[in-house]
Amino acid sequence: EDFDDFWFDYLDFGRDYGAVKTILSEKDPVMRRAVEFGSGIRLLHQDPWETVISFIISQNSNIRRISRCIDSLCAEFGEPLGVCRGKMRFSFPDPCRLAALEPEDLAVCRLGYRDKYVIETARAVAADGGRSLAALREADYEEALCSVRKFCGVGPKVADCVLLFGLLKYESFPLDVWMKRIMSRLYGFELKDTKGMSEHAARHFGNLSGFAQQYLFYYARENL
Repeated sequence: EDFDDFWFDYLDFGRDYGAVKTILSEKDPVMRRAVEFGSGIRLLHQDPWETVISFIISQNSNIRRISRCIDSLCAEFGEPLGVCRGKMRFSFPDPCRLAALEPEDLAVCRLGYRDKYVIETARAVAADGGRSLAALREADYEEALCSVRKFCGVGPKVADCVLLFGLLKYESFPLDVWMKRIMSRLYGFELKDTKGMSEHAARHFGNLSGFAQQYLFYYARENL
């Protein structure tokens, strides 16, 4: 019952990833190698609210620090869920809970300058109970992008990550420092040519750009 009600959708089991891989690699030898190497990759259907805050926290940081910050945010302001593997687990704090705080209240989570971004975004989302954010899954890419960019501290890279992982806009092609290096190394772009990289993704990967980004990222991080 848990699998049918939650995990099937969350793990994107309803998608034919074989077809995705065939389309991406058909005329692109780089993608063919990336797809073969990362054949088991799936794009999760993550909660939009959690995705927004998590990627705001992720700015200019590393995975270990991001994980610590999010764990602390949950432990301090989430609800206890019970013990799992010997450790008490907590829910992700809802927008109303964070909206009632001040930036200095988050000092214990060691978010740095992101304190203000988290609080201001929580207040914006809480204003209508999160309905507008959730509704962006039904909006087109440009409308969703424009709306997400209005959140405090959300730039182009974070916005595309939110659109891809939280709002399921698979035409998104997030370009962080690593992806710029990867596109330069594998496709010959100048490191500063983000416009060219984005246009290449739109032209060659289309509405599968997000999947292409994940295959390329994993392949390059493990092999280059």
